[in-house]
Amino acid sequence: MNKILKALERKEKITVLYHGKAKGVILPVGYKNNKKIKDQAFFGMLSDEMKPVKEIMDDVRE
Repeated sequence: MNKILKALERKEKITVLYHGKAKGVILPVGYKNNKKIKDQAFFGMLSDEMKPVKEIMDDVRE
């Protein structure tokens, strides 16, 4: 636990593994993701969509 707390003090993101597979992430308070919005996986995925946003959201919610 001491090493985890020290890593959090260094503002490091900690991945929790169980049998070698990621099960969760511990983030320090104030952690900032350095990725830009346009680098996120879903950014612009419907950029060629011609339907209004309200109609798209209604379809998603169904």
